[in-house]
Amino acid sequence: MIDIPPELYYKKLAVYTATSLIANAISLCEFRVFENHRSVKNEDYYILNVAPNLNENSNLFWHKVVNRMISNPEGAMVVELRGKLHCAEHFSIRQERPVLGNLYDGIILDGGF
Repeated sequence: MIDIPPELYYKKLAVYTATSLIANAISLCEFRVFENHRSVKNEDYYILNVAPNLNENSNLFWHKVVNRMISNPEGAMVVELRGKLHCAEHFSIRQERPVLGNLYDGIILDGGF
């Protein structure tokens, strides 16, 4: 049997609870898409609010993104591939470029893409 100190257990529980509350709040939000100063419900709206990819609904996707943002020291990376959004399982920063945007290596998506 593994003996876990109560302080560690409560800390993990607090982080999990906060992460879940933040992810729930984000997943309940409606992301609005505008074209020509008008709100539209197009493919981008569907991807952000309903199903970002074929394997996840928006609730699961945003929970995954928030969990990775909090648990990964590098943060989270959302990648668009063939018009669908995926949260990267792993990535590394090859070169930090504050103005032009960072360069990345070793990006691994769900399903091994």
